Amino acid sequence: MGFHNLPNFETSGTVHLVKNNQFGFSNDPCQVCPTTYPSEIAKSIDAPIFHVNGHNAKAVKFLCQIVADWRVPEERCSSGYCWSLLPLA
Repeated sequence: MGFHNLPNFETSGTVHLVKNNQFGFSNDPCQVCPTTYPSEIAKSIDAPIFHVNGHNAKAVKFLCQIVADWRVPEERCSSGYCWSLLPLA
């Protein structure tokens, strides 16, 4: 995300997907990440952040479609965030 405003550098918009398993119960959350969500860094470039339950495939697909429709015309960055209480196999 730090490269988004560099001269002569272009990504034509980027989608960042963050999957948080919330599985590290042996650590206090403030020891693992200094912010509420790992996706908070996207706020530094004014990218929108969408949150969705990672176990709801329809919700994830819907989120991806919204992000793709939003990003493509303007070549903008965005960030998606999924959470899950169970590890995915």
